[in-house]
Amino acid sequence: MEPEPEPEPAPESTAASLLPDHVEPVAETAAPPAAPRRLGELLVEKGLLTGSELDAALAEQEDSGRLLGEIIVDLGYVPMITLVNVLTEQLNGEFDHQSGFGTGLRQLLETQLLQQRDEAAA
Repeated sequence: MEPEPEPEPAPESTAASLLPDHVEPVAETAAPPAAPRRLGELLVEKGLLTGSELDAALAEQEDSGRLLGEIIVDLGYVPMITLVNVLTEQLNGEFDHQSGFGTGLRQLLETQLLQQRDEAAA
């Protein structure tokens, strides 16, 4: 009787080893998502708010605990619709007015902001 051959050691299980031979693994090159830009910075960068207006709004926010956007609108620095557009850009990247028109996104954001303002006032 011939001695049985020793079993081969099991290969380490990696994602690449689980792929069929004809499939090449894809290198993970996706960069992590960038941190959202701060609202005040975006407004100043776009020329919609001055540095001194931002400072005043931030001081009010620190005192009251209210949302910065709400304060900026209440102080009359920026109209609500402008704030909604900048918030949309902040959350979702550049706002495409053509594809966004009629989708209800603007109305939804305005409604949410107004509800938050009313809740904070109550």
